[in-house]
Amino acid sequence: MDARQGYAVVRDGDRWIVCEHPARAIVARGADIFAALSEIGADGFWVGFVAYDAGRAIERIDPRIDDDLGLPDLAFVRFDSVRVVQELPEGFGADAGDLHLGAGASSLTPGEHARLVGCVHDLLAAGECYQVNLTRRLMFEAAPEPTALFGALTRLNPAPHAAMCDFGDALPGVAVVSASPELFLRVDGRAVETRPIKGTAADATTLRTSEKDRAENLMIVDLARNDLGRVCEYGSIHVPALFAIETHPGLAHLVSTVRGRLRADVGLDDLVRATFPPASV
Repeated sequence: MDARQGYAVVRDGDRWIVCEHPARAIVARGADIFAALSEIGADGFWVGFVAYDAGRAIERIDPRIDDDLGLPDLAFVRFDSVRVVQELPEGFGADAGDLHLGAGASSLTPGEHARLVGCVHDLLAAGECYQVNLTRRLMFEAAPEPTALFGALTRLNPAPHAAMCDFGDALPGVAVVSASPELFLRVDGRAVETRPIKGTAADATTLRTSEKDRAENLMIVDLARNDLGRVCEYGSIHVPALFAIETHPGLAHLVSTVRGRLRADVGLDDLVRATFPPASV
């Protein structure tokens, strides 16, 4: 694989999709992401990301921190060579113990994190919000080769959805490595599906009897139904699976499935505008 030109590997359940020979790249920020999404949804096989902060182009939220990384809100590459294989290709052979990241640091100290959690509790009690995505950034001294990191991650965390994308000259020095048990959106023709996860425990029995986790999952399902309802045909939204138990190494999740049928006038840009950020985030 020629990293200068860009390449990607995507895991979709039991299959791996290897992408080479990029034909086109799109990088966008702010409201320009919607024109980019419209083009991505037209044809071809694209791999890339929509950053969480792209939500600022949808909701009116004033930035509270500086953009010190300068990354785009959207970056996608269309590949001419796409092949499906049953196993992770050779060249992704690193184990977690072979990765040397050096010393790590967090953007929040334990005390700062605890103080912010307390602020969230106060906002919840005051009725100012019902969900907060409180995050921190972890930084390391060394940047491992993306294929090595991806190989180690998918062995340590064999999630059904994973991807690695090197953007080559389109975004020099940037590669994305990800793994997640959760499906945000899957579109097949006009059929659309989301599978939000809310509720996590060490074992399925604990999770199955947890009223708190079921209530939280139900709230997220309602949000997902409302989001899809903005772009789907009237009466097409349904929930074929509610509170399903999905097990992963060391964890069990509550997963629900929400499906609908997109209206004929809805494109990928409209779908993302209606559903992003995901209800479960």
